[in-house]
Amino acid sequence: MTVPLPPSLPPTILRRKQVEARTGLSRSTIYEKINKKSPRYDHTFPRPVRW
Repeated sequence: MTVPLPPSLPPTILRRKQVEARTGLSRSTIYEKINKKSPRYDHTFPRPVRW
C-alpha cells in the first residue's frame, strides 16, 4: 500500500531579519556561516540570493 506524501512547499526567500527570528542566530553569526573564509562556515547553510 502506498501512502501519499503531503505536497511540498515552494522555496521561499527570507529576509535576514526573518532568518534571525527563525534560527535564533545573530546577524554576525549568519554572515560567518555564509562566508567561505570563516572558520564557522557551514556548507549546509542556505546561500544568499540577490536580484
